[in-house]
Amino acid sequence: MEADVRTFLIFLLGIAAPAVMLAQTLSCPLGTEDMLTYFVMGYPARVDNHMGPGNANPDYSSVNPELNSNQYATSGYFLWTKDAAGYPWDVKTFDSSYIYDRTTELVWTDPTTFKRFNTDVPIAKRCVRIGKSGPTIKVPEL
Repeated sequence: MEADVRTFLIFLLGIAAPAVMLAQTLSCPLGTEDMLTYFVMGYPARVDNHMGPGNANPDYSSVNPELNSNQYATSGYFLWTKDAAGYPWDVKTFDSSYIYDRTTELVWTDPTTFKRFNTDVPIAKRCVRIGKSGPTIKVPEL
């Protein structure tokens, strides 16, 4: 009976293990830096704080998966919440190549409305040479 309970607990731990334990972090090549460090606040500040001057348009950011560090996974998404009320908001995704625009509000004052691009639109290379601007990204007409 004891072995069965131990096996069951190990099984539950395996199921409940957060994706964070499985997430791989991205290491940009030497001489480049990860642009996510400019898109979201550093950890742990992003958990309890926001960016922005006064009430002009603050930005509360959250990242998934959250690695509880200032490193980021190879892929995932982040939210830009533009007000303490929890809306309006944007959803951005990322992979090892680009950061993408996915979703934004449709009606600024209505948290139940949004517009989703047909495909994620690349807005920045993920790794950009230090001290240089990112490359131009040509996006097909949407």
